[in-house]
Amino acid sequence: STASPCLGTRRMRTRCVTPCARHIPRMPTCGVCAPLRVLTARAPQAAAAESRRVNEQLGLLGGSFDPPHVGHLFVAFTAFEQLGLTSLRLVPSHVQPLKQGRAITPPEHRLAMTRLLAAEDPRLSVDPIELERGGLSFTIDTVRAYRAARPSAELILLLGEDAAET
Repeated sequence: STASPCLGTRRMRTRCVTPCARHIPRMPTCGVCAPLRVLTARAPQAAAAESRRVNEQLGLLGGSFDPPHVGHLFVAFTAFEQLGLTSLRLVPSHVQPLKQGRAITPPEHRLAMTRLLAAEDPRLSVDPIELERGGLSFTIDTVRAYRAARPSAELILLLGEDAAET
């Protein structure tokens, strides 16, 4: 499938990734995280961007992480292998706009659980940017913050099927 240029002046391209159960042998075949849609945002600075060396492929995986589970690790490990990520940030949301009004575990507990999950692999880390921002969590705000902080990184946004459909 293809994505429209929904990040303002950034161009989007979409690739489908089908996870392989051999990476996490105990992963149940419940289909929680398959298929994944991976969106890559790139700055549109023609010749300058082409000549600029990308020294980091940084994955961003957001969600409520209520609770974090083996499916999140499955997504992360699949992205490392298939996309060649150098690192991946797990970004717990404060309040997801499409899930407003639902009962959810307090942010400090979701953050602590997500940090425990990230401890499984040194390439994983947790960024509480959306929890610290408060209010509704919009992915575009997080992508813009990362683009400003890491202008030479290739940002790879990982979305679960539920988020990609909205």
